[in-house]
Amino acid sequence: MTLAFRETARAAALPPGRLLYLSRADLVALGVGMGDVIAAVEDCLAVQHAGTALMPGKASLPWKDGGRLNGNAAYLRDGGGLGIKWNAEVPANVAKGLPNLTALVLLNDPETGLPVAVIDGTWITAMRTGAASAVTAKHLAPEKVEKLALIGCGVQMRTQLLGLLEVLSPETIATYDIRPEAAARFRDQMERRTGRAITIAPSAEAAVRDAGVVVSATKFAMLPDPCLRRDWIAPGALVMPIDVGTVWEPEAYLSADKFVTDRWDMLTWVAEGGHFPNGLPKLHAELHEIAAGAKPGRERADEFIFSMNEGMPIEDMILGRLVATRAAAAGIGTWLDFLADPETNYDF
Repeated sequence: MTLAFRETARAAALPPGRLLYLSRADLVALGVGMGDVIAAVEDCLAVQHAGTALMPGKASLPWKDGGRLNGNAAYLRDGGGLGIKWNAEVPANVAKGLPNLTALVLLNDPETGLPVAVIDGTWITAMRTGAASAVTAKHLAPEKVEKLALIGCGVQMRTQLLGLLEVLSPETIATYDIRPEAAARFRDQMERRTGRAITIAPSAEAAVRDAGVVVSATKFAMLPDPCLRRDWIAPGALVMPIDVGTVWEPEAYLSADKFVTDRWDMLTWVAEGGHFPNGLPKLHAELHEIAAGAKPGRERADEFIFSMNEGMPIEDMILGRLVATRAAAAGIGTWLDFLADPETNYDF
């Protein structure tokens, strides 16, 4: 295990009976870099492969206008974390100028079950999702990526780019969003952040064509709305839909030489809800199997690989534990008393 995992096991920094609250501003001030998050995700894959994590199915409550409230719990037996992430997905929020996705991560003490931290889960979700794509690209991207294509210019795509630039050195970065103002804002912010030139493509097709790696991070909807075509994809490309394939025509993933995901049981759960009306392709491997060397990754330069990561709660727990441990040591965050004096715990 790496330093990231060993840090999460230092439970003494998170005393039961007190609750540490970490806002997004706290997390930014903490300064955890993408390299650390990638290491944490690699730890998660090792834990998943070893079979020492418990991840039950997602609890999901749909309500009006396509909104969903989701709960994802996980326990890492080796002391890496216990807890749950609650997130709300509300597509109608975009028109109101509000986030499509918001989340909180609740960490519990692995020995007592007492809550020890509440953390802004939107930051954790974005960072670990970008890191997971970086790990995927590390194992499955072409040896030389001349062009990186980014479809969708929201919060998730920012961390996608940060993660991918840790493992790739594309000559060209092309992006596209149906909202020109979002594409321009993304370009301006991320050029300053990365020091790399970013081109706004005139269409999604222009962005995708000739790209060695393609990422789509648009919207997730249980009923797909395909607008990205299979015949745009270059031979040997790696395609990673963070939107779980919502905007890709089924032929794109059904025709892949290899289909990879981080967690097959969750994709089949999504399929049961009607998200893949043409069915799922044959699974080549889960990502942890490739990372562990149990199954091959890319084997040919012209191999078309479609990798559809669902995201795993063990990533939220191990990253949450990492930032909470570091924040407690650095004096960052707000401490709340959760338990009163033991003698008065039951006085009401």
